[in-house]
Amino acid sequence: MAGKYLAFEGANGVGKSTILNAVVEELSKLSFDLLVTKEPTDTALGNFVRKEQNSLKGKSLACLAAADRINHIEQIIEPALADGKIVISDRCVFSAYLYNKMDNVHFEYTGSIYAGARNPDAIFLFHASPETVKERMSSRSDLVRYEKEDPSREKNIVEDCKAYLDEKGIKIYTFSTEADVESIVCEVLETLKQVVNN
Repeated sequence: MAGKYLAFEGANGVGKSTILNAVVEELSKLSFDLLVTKEPTDTALGNFVRKEQNSLKGKSLACLAAADRINHIEQIIEPALADGKIVISDRCVFSAYLYNKMDNVHFEYTGSIYAGARNPDAIFLFHASPETVKERMSSRSDLVRYEKEDPSREKNIVEDCKAYLDEKGIKIYTFSTEADVESIVCEVLETLKQVVNN
């Protein structure tokens, strides 16, 4: 079976990681050959991006994150796909457009630094109301600057990113995280199986 590159995305605080972990747990019970990964990566470069994201902004941070992401695609994701694995990444190029736009870096610039890089076969995009996000974020400590953004502004940018990447032909499936986790996971698994088997 050919490999598939799938990415889980969403604004900060929507519950993406909770759903991803539950989906992976269910998939591990089945016969899928999985590679679960994340961005920024756990490499020296990825950890530098994560550490400095509060102090670096704009195009400089965009380029550093792009270097980490493109290296991740070339060194980890593409070899796994060649081996027929299902790759599930916690964040992908969608986050590049999102965070760069939050830093007032235009979509066209982001597109230029990712020109030629492999896109996911499908993005699973999770969303919740700004009120729900605000409530969830209130229980977290040590927030990075992106997590301190107004959830309404971030939601609007997420929608702009989706519209922009839709035009580029990237398949994006959206899921609300307002329901109970079990229901959301079932919905995601059904869609994921369809994507993998097509």
